[in-house]
Amino acid sequence: MVQRTTNSELPARNARQKNDYGDGTIYERQDGRFVASLRSSTGKRIERYAKTRKEAKEKLKQLIHENEQGSLVTERNQKIGDYLDYWLKMRRDSLAIKVTTYVSYSSYLHRNVIPVLGNIPLQQLTGTHIQKLYTALRNDGIAPNTIHLIHTILSAALNDAVRWHRIALNPCKHLTAPRAQRTEIKYLTHEQAMQLVEAAKGYRIEQIILLAVSLGLRKGEILGLRWDDIDFDQGILTVRRTVSYIPPHDGELHMYLETDPKTATSKRTIILPTFIQEALKAHRAQQLQERLKAGKEWEQHNLVFCSMLGKHVKPSSLRTQFKGALQKANLPDIRFHDLRHSAATILLSMGVNVKVIQELLGHANISITLNIYSHVTPTMQRDAMKELDQHYQIARKGEIMVGSV
Repeated sequence: MVQRTTNSELPARNARQKNDYGDGTIYERQDGRFVASLRSSTGKRIERYAKTRKEAKEKLKQLIHENEQGSLVTERNQKIGDYLDYWLKMRRDSLAIKVTTYVSYSSYLHRNVIPVLGNIPLQQLTGTHIQKLYTALRNDGIAPNTIHLIHTILSAALNDAVRWHRIALNPCKHLTAPRAQRTEIKYLTHEQAMQLVEAAKGYRIEQIILLAVSLGLRKGEILGLRWDDIDFDQGILTVRRTVSYIPPHDGELHMYLETDPKTATSKRTIILPTFIQEALKAHRAQQLQERLKAGKEWEQHNLVFCSMLGKHVKPSSLRTQFKGALQKANLPDIRFHDLRHSAATILLSMGVNVKVIQELLGHANISITLNIYSHVTPTMQRDAMKELDQHYQIARKGEIMVGSV
């Protein structure tokens, strides 16, 4: 039988504070609830309520753990902006997300969420606040897919807030964010791709564009290539890594991060056509001249594509030159990644086997390739049916000729 205490029998606050930092106590209130109480390393006492003593013991264990890990929040009115910054760093430092993902999430939150919700206390954040944010973003012309991604990030952050006992419920739980929509793929035709390659001659990214629009390599895969990855004797190129540009954040300087490719199947070997081998050999000869001219200022990273001093190619420089080549060729404004889509579309329209294209692009399975490039299959079907019809007509004529003999 549980023995309850009266107000006079409740432990005095001063008495509880005699415990060492990190020590905790459990006591029962007059209303029958149990309290798990802990004095943090900052000297502030944190209390959590429970219905049973057993539940209170579990909450006290959690308090002690959070205090030891340095994740215990003692401020009752912590602002949502401060919490999101804290959450991002916790996820990054615990290796729950990659550094590149951390930078991406941080960009979305600081650009779209924190300016609107940042000053609201975390415990006062409601679904109405978040729904108004989504409406404002939509009115500002933010794409539904972007709002959907923001919802996913924010929901994950608030789920952790619930798990860490900062809030009781996730206000995102019952909200409906805009559904992610399948965006229409932009791509160049074979003729347009040739125009771009011709217009890019003389640009430092000439061969970069050639690899992207011919082989479908991703930007990070191209910029991560080293000369050791190219075997001219065998005529092959091996994708072993990808390079991501990390912009300045948290007082740190920008950096280039080399990681494994996007998926296991993204590590692949590609047979190079002769025209690409010749372009790369010419590019290597030009790079050697630049290296000799730079002398001691050259940074040797053995990169296939680099600056005039051997450093990584700046994304801003690549973007500027790419847009310039598009304008020079009088082509529509597309993303660099759309060159990958262009390569796949061109190869499919040429009748190249889908399995070959899947391996070339490094997709995990053929269904991904077919799903992304389904816009090409109707044309492929028509061509296939025409060819089938031709074969049928030829066979039919043969039967008639045989029957007439």
